This record gives sequence, structure tokens and C-alpha cells, in this order.
Amino acid sequence: RSLGLLNTVWAVIMPMWFTPFYIFLFGIMLSDTGYGLVLSLGAWLLLKLKKPTGGLKGLATVLFWGGISTMVWGVLVGTFFGLDFDSGDSTIKRENKYKAYVTIAHGCDNFCTYCVIPYTRGRVRSLLPTLCEKQAKELVAEGFSEIVITGIEIASYGRDLPGKPTLADVVEVISRAAPDARLRLGSLEPTVVTEDFCRRIAALGNVCPHFHLSLQSGCDDILRAMRRKYDTAAFAEHCGFLRTYFPGCALTADLICGFPGETEADFQTTL
Repeated sequence: RSLGLLNTVWAVIMPMWFTPFYIFLFGIMLSDTGYGLVLSLGAWLLLKLKKPTGGLKGLATVLFWGGISTMVWGVLVGTFFGLDFDSGDSTIKRENKYKAYVTIAHGCDNFCTYCVIPYTRGRVRSLLPTLCEKQAKELVAEGFSEIVITGIEIASYGRDLPGKPTLADVVEVISRAAPDARLRLGSLEPTVVTEDFCRRIAALGNVCPHFHLSLQSGCDDILRAMRRKYDTAAFAEHCGFLRTYFPGCALTADLICGFPGETEADFQTTL
């Protein structure tokens, strides 16, 4: 009875000439490669394993192609139509009357194997240093005492801008604009933490001695499988630079457990 009702509804609202429209609408509304992959894979498995007929087959077919459309739109939106920076207030988040966040970069260029951000958010797009300076001055004038410098992947800051300013460059700009405010850095790729980087930001005097590094795994084999750009020896070296220039600093990290192919021995290596 349910299948009969589904067939009737399908015949009324989903005539053949409407199907491409629904697929297009489906994709542009979701515009996410992750959702699209789940939808298309689930519908494909339903079609192949259950071999439905009638309205259920039609629905599964639309979901399959809708998932493909969603993935395509996800890539297009992330790559070509992603959020661009402007001179407005869109890159500032005020958490409370003391702390505010300034987003200095959207997108990511790393293409790690476990992450869809480069496909859904696009490549790195950086806020101009002059706008970073302007926003820092505005926040200080509003009375904020702590500014968090954040973004999806701030270590790649500036590679899309003329002259290719670095993360250290923009931190110096913000520090000069807000010399009395505490500056806290968001999550860092370990590769950006060079001795020169640590020396420059330590000289500013208002950078908080807390650094969060994206370690992901303590096993070199898993790091290679993840397409990370460092190994555990390099990570330890970067931590050493921080401890040298910020004695007693707090170091935190995030780890991925259960990465595909990770063995118990790999996990114990991380521990």
C-alpha cells in the first residue's frame, strides 16, 4: 500500500521534465561535497543491491543524481564563489566584552586525505593586512582586551596576496595596531612554527604563551597517509622552538584516532 501511494505521488509531482530541475535545485541548496557523497553513494547502493521499482526507483535515482549535483556545486561554491573578505564587520566575532575574534583567512591549500575543506571552502583567501590593522584598532577602541587571530588555516596566510605576507607579518601588524591587547593565535600548522617565526612573535611582547598545534597523529606512517607535511621529529623540533622563545608556554594539540589503516601499534606509537 505504501509503495502504491509512493508511485501515485511520484507520478503527480515528479514528471520526467521536472526531474532535472529538482536535481539542480537539490544540488544548489546543499552545495556540500560531503553531503553529496553520502547521498549519491547511499542511493547507488540502494539501486544496485535492492533493485527497487516504480516510485522508489525514481526517488533513488533523483537522490543519486542530486548527490552528484550537490558535490559539483560544493566544489564550484568552494572554489569560485566562496566567501570573500570585505571591509565590513563579517570577519569579526565578539565573544564577550573582553575577547573578540578576527578571521584573517578562509579556505585551505593542504588537501590532507581526511579533509574536504579545500573542496567545500575553496583555496586560501586572506584578509588584507590593512584591514587586519583596521579591525584590530576598532576592537581596541571598543574596549576589548584580547584578540584571537583565527581562520581555517592561518599558517597559509598571505600566499594569495600581493607580496605574499606571512603569518608573522600580519601578527606584527595587528600587534602594532593593538599594543595593549593580548593576542592569541588560533590553531597552527606545525610547519609555520619556524625559529624565525617564534623569534619575531616573541619580540612583540603581547602574544599569549599558548599554542595549539595540529599534530593529528604521533606515527610517521599515519602522517604520510594523511599527507601531512611533517614527521614526528620535525614536530618535536617546532615545539622546541616555542619552548625556547616562550619558556613555560602551554602547548596543546589535536589528534585523529581510528584513521583508516591505523593499527593498534600505530595508535600506541602516538600515545
